Amino acid sequence: MTPQLRTSVRTLADVGASVRQVGERMSAAGATLTAMVTVPIVGATAAAVRFSSDFETVMTRVGSLTAIGADGIGEMRQSILDMAPTVGIGPRALGEALLVVASTGLKGATALSVLEQAAKASAVGLGESKDVARAVTAAMTAYGVENLSAEEATRKLVVAVREGGA
Repeated sequence: MTPQLRTSVRTLADVGASVRQVGERMSAAGATLTAMVTVPIVGATAAAVRFSSDFETVMTRVGSLTAIGADGIGEMRQSILDMAPTVGIGPRALGEALLVVASTGLKGATALSVLEQAAKASAVGLGESKDVARAVTAAMTAYGVENLSAEEATRKLVVAVREGGA
């Protein structure tokens, strides 16, 4: 082998090693991106789909089991989605609370008022939204919706808890 040929072979071997190193670095970067970007995105997407499915399941139960019915459920669904970020309670929990409220026969603006008050009370630590909604609707039913609003019932519940009576 001539000296020029040996030099060319060494140069090609060096170039091959450099290309192999670049390939290994790119492969490592791809693995890092998969672990740091792709996997979390897939996980977040799966969680969003699950939460959405849970919410839709609850809303189907509300439409099927209450006087709201399938016709009125679309408006309630949107009201819950609009309410969730303002009260700090997720749509699924609000849907479960609506099931409690609507099961008492309340619907429309009255049901949404109870739901909103229960969610606000829940957000400050009074209890789960559905449990607060149950207490508020019980008081409203006992005294009559025309005599006790959701806001008044919730305010009285908060005072009772604060004073140690509930």
